[in-house]
Amino acid sequence: MDAKEVVRCALQIEKFSADRSYGNIMTLLGDLEKSHVTAEQLEATDIVKVLYRLLKTCSDDSVKKTAKSLLSKWKRQYTRDRRGLGVIKLLPLTFFYAVCLHLL
Repeated sequence: MDAKEVVRCALQIEKFSADRSYGNIMTLLGDLEKSHVTAEQLEATDIVKVLYRLLKTCSDDSVKKTAKSLLSKWKRQYTRDRRGLGVIKLLPLTFFYAVCLHLL
């Protein structure tokens, strides 16, 4: 999945979240789970921000569980990718969100 597709998924998740179309969100989350999203794509897109917002606002437990699982997977991958470059060590999940959200 390239960055454009990640952005498209983020936009659709936001739209479906507003419409409370949880089945459609689950489909998109499944697509993201099957795809390899790079650390660069996580930094360049708002997908982490969108999923974190989804965790805070969604009332569907299965969507929240899937989003949380995906964020955890990406955190491990991001840490592994960046550690390989000698950039960061194992960080708490909140720091991962801050880096991806450009809040630091």
